[in-house]
Amino acid sequence: MKDKKVLESIIEQKNMQDYVSFGFVQFDDVPKILSQADILVSSQPVTVRASGGFPTKLGEYLMSGTPVLLTDVGETSHYFKNGEHLYFAKPESPIDFADKLKFIINNYDTALTVASKGKKCIENIYSHTAAGVKLHNFLTTL
Repeated sequence: MKDKKVLESIIEQKNMQDYVSFGFVQFDDVPKILSQADILVSSQPVTVRASGGFPTKLGEYLMSGTPVLLTDVGETSHYFKNGEHLYFAKPESPIDFADKLKFIINNYDTALTVASKGKKCIENIYSHTAAGVKLHNFLTTL
């Protein structure tokens, strides 16, 4: 709660109330909200938990077709390529994170192309439809 108050204070000082908000939304509103964003970001610290996987929100982020920036922790870079599906920043490097964010802003048309490829990757490889085809193909071999 303390961190939220600090963030709210910064938002107010920077007059960003129209751009940043905190709150809960219904699960079925999430895809629409994500697709209305200009950039989606996730900064994960280097932890034991993060080293064994990737952020659960990443699939939703990529499916939105919105440019994605996240820290390169865990196994995410085994499945997605920097500059092809999304953008990676060095873990625990605020300067690199800011530089990558600036790159996305300054090259937004390219970032949208990357986001489109990220969405297609999810649809073609990791969607429920793609998983269903793989499962069906496996089951027919039994």
